[in-house]
Amino acid sequence: MAGTTFVFYAENDIFGFADDVVAFSGSIAGGDLKLYVYDSLAVRGGSPGLTVIMAAPTVSGGAALTSFASGIWTGFGEAVELADLSAFSADGSAFVTGPADLGIALAFSLTGTEASVTVTYDTSLTVPPEAGVPEPATLMLIAAGLLGFGATRKRRC
Repeated sequence: MAGTTFVFYAENDIFGFADDVVAFSGSIAGGDLKLYVYDSLAVRGGSPGLTVIMAAPTVSGGAALTSFASGIWTGFGEAVELADLSAFSADGSAFVTGPADLGIALAFSLTGTEASVTVTYDTSLTVPPEAGVPEPATLMLIAAGLLGFGATRKRRC
């Protein structure tokens, strides 16, 4: 196994294939890395929406999480299948966020004669806060400001 790289890849095409949005939180160094891929309908507050979460893996023996990535299937996914990991990084610097037909991946370096890797793969009906989706109160304030601006402008005409 020494010198082998193992990749865990996931793609969410449950409600559509061109509307995925991805995010990540945590870090490899901190041991709390999480990758999220979700239907952009959930981001817009629509329904349905499903978030797929790959949580920080547990590794032991001759395995170490070395990098992660996201990307559009046409290109990125095909490159991963061909063992081209040039889009991967240890800090997420090449992380594509979407919306598009996106997949997420974790890469592990294997050494020695045995290793154990456990990746938690879960789903949720909520959009993670890392997505940068405005809170409902923020949206209401923006809407009130726009209405006020529109009313003021209408009175001037």
